[in-house]
Amino acid sequence: MEKYKVTSFCAPPTVYRYFIKRNMSKYDLSALEHLTTAGEALNPSVFEKVYEQTGLSLKEGFGQTESVLMLGNLVGTESKTGSLGKPTPLYNTMIVDEDGNELKENEVGEIVVVPQKQQYGIFMGYCGDEKLYESVWRNGVYHTGDTAYKDEDGFYWYVGRIDDLIKTRGFRVGPFEIENVLMKHPAVLECAVTGIPDA
Repeated sequence: MEKYKVTSFCAPPTVYRYFIKRNMSKYDLSALEHLTTAGEALNPSVFEKVYEQTGLSLKEGFGQTESVLMLGNLVGTESKTGSLGKPTPLYNTMIVDEDGNELKENEVGEIVVVPQKQQYGIFMGYCGDEKLYESVWRNGVYHTGDTAYKDEDGFYWYVGRIDDLIKTRGFRVGPFEIENVLMKHPAVLECAVTGIPDA
């Protein structure tokens, strides 16, 4: 980045966690104008550290192998640190419950795409696996398998994968939510939370 005067950089969160350990402020990153991240959820503490070390706010986005960027904190728009952003113009996304009903603000559900008349930027099938394709395209809607909630301003906040949710005392908790709390402790550099069945 120093040598080639990189102006825009995008990487998954793992790279930013590594950069923080190396201390980005030790390098001449004065040409950098934009930092973006996608590929996995990023803990708020990492956003804060990157800002401390570079003076730049990370812009997060959400897409999948099956699509291009569905949600994002796009340049020139209002953004909220730690959120996935808002739907990009290409997609009509919403948060739904298990029955496909749209949820209200701050209710956790699955991110789905309701295709427009001519939908571009989304896959047409899994090679050799029609059953998997049918399992994610139900009732004409694409089910991402990712859970989130939408706040009062329309920003999406990641919770976790549907198959990763932990049920405890009647609540559904995403491992990412617990990791965020643990990451606030100064002694914690990295952490991962998984659910274990408990009779």
